Amino acid sequence: MKQFLIYILSLIVPLLLVVVVLEVIVTKIPNSYSYKYDYVKRYGDSIEVLAVGHSQLYDGFDAKAWGNNAFNLCNSSQEFIDNYYILKEVLDDMPNLKFVFMPLAYPEVSPGGSKLELSDRSTYYHEYMHIDYDGQLPLKYRFEGINIPKAFNKIYDYYVAHEDIIGCDSLGRRNMYDSKERTWKLEDNKVISKYYTLKQKSDFMLRGEHYLELIIEMLKFRNVRLVLVSPPYYYKSLKDLNHQQQAFVEDYIEKTVEKEGVLYFNYQACGDFTEQDFYDEAHLSVFGAKKFTRLLKKEILLYYTLYAS
Repeated sequence: MKQFLIYILSLIVPLLLVVVVLEVIVTKIPNSYSYKYDYVKRYGDSIEVLAVGHSQLYDGFDAKAWGNNAFNLCNSSQEFIDNYYILKEVLDDMPNLKFVFMPLAYPEVSPGGSKLELSDRSTYYHEYMHIDYDGQLPLKYRFEGINIPKAFNKIYDYYVAHEDIIGCDSLGRRNMYDSKERTWKLEDNKVISKYYTLKQKSDFMLRGEHYLELIIEMLKFRNVRLVLVSPPYYYKSLKDLNHQQQAFVEDYIEKTVEKEGVLYFNYQACGDFTEQDFYDEAHLSVFGAKKFTRLLKKEILLYYTLYAS
């Protein structure tokens, strides 16, 4: 028995040492999560307009096009549950915040009865934004070094390939695709049909709806206006939408806007966006992001001009 225990320890201890060493190395590599957290902590009192959410606004909201009082706090696959805990962590650092833009559209819908689960990206929010999800975070997501293959890849990308790990501009918009030339037709990309469209015709739910409701209450208490946005899709891809799924989104938004006083702007089928404005059929290019952000600013200014009158 003793020999068996020694054998097990001889396997476990080296593995633990590898994880610890990797954890120390990878957490020192700059990334978008640590950059954005540090920016808000340092310059939060200058932020009046904030975008928070997944990749459609990570690519689509250009804080530079809005002005120096805006910031993009989005990241890839950032769900309502992530948005809630991020805002809970940083709102006190933004005393002058007036607007929060958040995507709410087709991708936020899941089959009814689906269980909301934290993704492995929650590791990054925990490590670099000090978010613990009220103790819900599993051990496997608490340390980046536990995922050994991903940790080695990150170390290689940064120290050997010298890649830009941060991947966003100074005001938070993802810019890692800006210099890459698109080599495919947008309608052949099939992002909407592959990743966003559900095959069923009924029984839908809004993924993380409870956390959206908490966000609404939290921002209302602070007198911050929440603006829900459905970003644009490439027009030839609209045919791939599940219309019942889309109707579910529209019904939810109508009830929420009416009940909670939330603003909502729908650009999904907006004809102002051309092929040049997209990187793929669901994500805007650098050109589209500038156009989209200026349209949002125009909408806000128009709304408050009419509201004030």
